[in-house]
Amino acid sequence: MRNSDSKEMLRIKFKSPERLRAEFEKNISNGGIFVPSESDFAIRQRVVVEIGLDYDDAAGMSISLDGEVVHRIPPEMAPSGVVPGVAIQF
Repeated sequence: MRNSDSKEMLRIKFKSPERLRAEFEKNISNGGIFVPSESDFAIRQRVVVEIGLDYDDAAGMSISLDGEVVHRIPPEMAPSGVVPGVAIQF
């Protein structure tokens, strides 16, 4: 999907505060996030990441952040048990 700036949009939802906290401690606090995706992205491609909350009173809340693809795991690696997606640097 493209937004008005012609950047690809990625979406990730957190179904519990614990999952959001774990992702924050592991990646977001260091300026990035891993987004599972079957789509093909180029390294250094500019994207928008929509981070959504899907639990309790926070359900439906989201924030969109600009980022850049810094690593990708292609779908061809899925048979070996690796989750395809992209690492985004904010």
